[in-house]
Amino acid sequence: MQIEIDALERNGTWKARVEVRGDTQVAGIDYDETFAPIAKLVSVRTFLAITVIEGWEIHQLDENNAFLHGDLREEVYMRLQPNFSSSHPNKFLQVPRQEHLDVVYCVLRYLNGSPGQGILFRSDSSLQLYAFCDADWAACPKTLRSLTVYYVQLGTSHISWKTKKQPTVARSSAEAEYRAMAMTTCSSVGQHV
Repeated sequence: MQIEIDALERNGTWKARVEVRGDTQVAGIDYDETFAPIAKLVSVRTFLAITVIEGWEIHQLDENNAFLHGDLREEVYMRLQPNFSSSHPNKFLQVPRQEHLDVVYCVLRYLNGSPGQGILFRSDSSLQLYAFCDADWAACPKTLRSLTVYYVQLGTSHISWKTKKQPTVARSSAEAEYRAMAMTTCSSVGQHV
């Protein structure tokens, strides 16, 4: 990742995920039909877990970055992805306090003292999918929205986890738990949550 960032700074360019298929598209017919393969990390972790369990060989090809060099002389039709520039800034970024900085330092000290820590994919694991979730009802004191926490594992390999505020206020702890289960189920079957 650092190599890519250095290359971006060196070239004075920043990548945008743009889908262009000028080689096969016809004007006015199929400019909206694009395909850009993007792998989600949960897909990569699932693939690695299955590969280890099944004893398959893995070959890796590293491509640091790809840039379009040169000037375009042709007319190119491009469309940015709708959620390209959306991000979820830290909720305390606007008014940070010392306690927030202390937490950041604590996390950085942990990461600095734990190099090489990662996810273990065991070869003697099963292909059984397990999902665990919990909800903290009305966890946010300002909005009273509940907090969903879940993680999914394939055998003994952790492949997905998330903590997220629920989109609406739950009327009871049971409703918050049901919403947490729904979010966990959607993530387990590969639906966007």
